[in-house]
Amino acid sequence: MALLSIGNRIITVLFMMGNVLLLIFMLFSGTTDSFPINRFYWLQANTSSIPNAEFSTSTWTFWGLCAKGSNGRADCSSNQGKLSPGYPLSPYDNFGTTTNVPSDFVKNRGTYYYLSRFDFAFVWLALIFSGVNLLIYAFTFCSYSFIRVVWFLQVLATLFIMANAAVQTACVVMARNAFNHNGQNGEIGVCMMAMLWATCFMGIVLFFTTGGTFIKRAYKAHKEYVQMQKYKEDSEKYQQQVALANGPTNLGPGAPLYSNPPIVPMQSTKEPLQETEYSHQQQLHQEQPNGEGNYEFHQSYENVARPQSMIQSEHNAVLGNTTNANTTNANNTAAPSIRGTADIRSNVTHQTSNSNNKYGIKFFKVRRTQEEQTDEDSV
Repeated sequence: MALLSIGNRIITVLFMMGNVLLLIFMLFSGTTDSFPINRFYWLQANTSSIPNAEFSTSTWTFWGLCAKGSNGRADCSSNQGKLSPGYPLSPYDNFGTTTNVPSDFVKNRGTYYYLSRFDFAFVWLALIFSGVNLLIYAFTFCSYSFIRVVWFLQVLATLFIMANAAVQTACVVMARNAFNHNGQNGEIGVCMMAMLWATCFMGIVLFFTTGGTFIKRAYKAHKEYVQMQKYKEDSEKYQQQVALANGPTNLGPGAPLYSNPPIVPMQSTKEPLQETEYSHQQQLHQEQPNGEGNYEFHQSYENVARPQSMIQSEHNAVLGNTTNANTTNANNTAAPSIRGTADIRSNVTHQTSNSNNKYGIKFFKVRRTQEEQTDEDSV
């Protein structure tokens, strides 16, 4: 497949370049005596019997009348100052007389005149479209998006090339027949007609090659589009099945197929929090005056934010329960009573759940003074 694509590109480029080159040769016919331009002419006829004819054998080209050289080629050196573009193949207009001019040129003057004149315009238009098409085709090696423009220009170029071939062939053949019927030998320029129909053939080939490439790319793009539409429909069907499996929805026909309701954030009615940061294992010290006791309360906090009222209530609860401590351990460390501890924990747990914050009591340590411990030992 890749070899066919490369071969198609090579043939297309060669035919485009050849088409442009042949059209240039056709337009330059009659402008110089150099090879190979001097071999390109439309018609040669015996005009020795026509009074105003400058040459015994006249040669018609796109740029004017030329003489016939010794080798049978066009000799335009003696007529350089009289050359003009779009020179008509009409002896009645070329020589300005009807004497010994074939009658068909006189009767059908407009036919010969306009056919040959329009032929020159068709060649120019075909060359313009073919040249621009050749330049744009180089961009198709980078992107296939240019192939549409290439095919459109090739259609126009092919139309003008075929029109040129049809018009010029009809004009030249009728002129040759008119000279031959009048006893004046007429010959068609073989090289010129061969180039004319060669350009027509290459134009038709290019029309089908570029058109085939364009149709192929268009079909491929359409196929991909159809596949994408199919995938989209399958996806929608799958979403509908999922929606039916999850239950009916009340969101309306234009709503998404998902049945999950939107999440609405809840508004809190809690007391506004006072931003207070505590470092890890911050210690709170509370001392009783008059030497009655010296208790230290150690509490660990996370870096949390809590209401000021909750902090004050916690302090009051802890101080009220630690005064009821009645036991000590061997290390002179007294712990809160079981009931007091339970009250503290329940209070803290209750306040923690209400505050909706993460924090916890790590430990309690109530330490009596040395004098109070001595009094208890003596008792």
